Amino acid sequence: IQNSDGDLVIAGRTLSSNWDVSDNNGLGDMWVVKLDPLGAIIWENALGGPLHEGARSIQQTDDGGYIVGGWSASDAGDVTFNHGLNDVWVVKLDALGELEWQRSLGGSLYDDAFDVKQTADGGYIVAGLTKSNDGDASGHHGDYDFWVVKLDATGAPIWQNTLGGTGAEIAESIQQTSDGG
Repeated sequence: IQNSDGDLVIAGRTLSSNWDVSDNNGLGDMWVVKLDPLGAIIWENALGGPLHEGARSIQQTDDGGYIVGGWSASDAGDVTFNHGLNDVWVVKLDALGELEWQRSLGGSLYDDAFDVKQTADGGYIVAGLTKSNDGDASGHHGDYDFWVVKLDATGAPIWQNTLGGTGAEIAESIQQTSDGG
């Protein structure tokens, strides 16, 4: 994304711990990098635990920080809890890329976030998938389902909804509508 000061911010995944990557917590980390308009690194942060993490979505927040959505398989390091297999992992960074808070969401099976956006109330909305029907996820229909989760400003879940049929469904993007939905 291009942020409000004209710099670029990239979120993804790293398996490295050298050159441009200052640290690696395990097998793979969520990696967020801020670049100036000429491509020079302003800051970078590798976040995660001993297993696999990665980012699929990033948005600048109203306070100048960033909300990042992706997945985590760890329950140590920057990740404080894992429900089982991969969890949705939502990370809030400040304007300098430092971790403010993080939240793992999911159940005992596979969960993943493909998009996260800040909402008008200061909270967040997450779109992704779940194969779980326990933990934070309920109402599973079969295989992978759309999973939409509303979070408050601190990342605590407010509500969740699973949508789908017996086949596989994956929610890849979400946006708040003008009526607040």
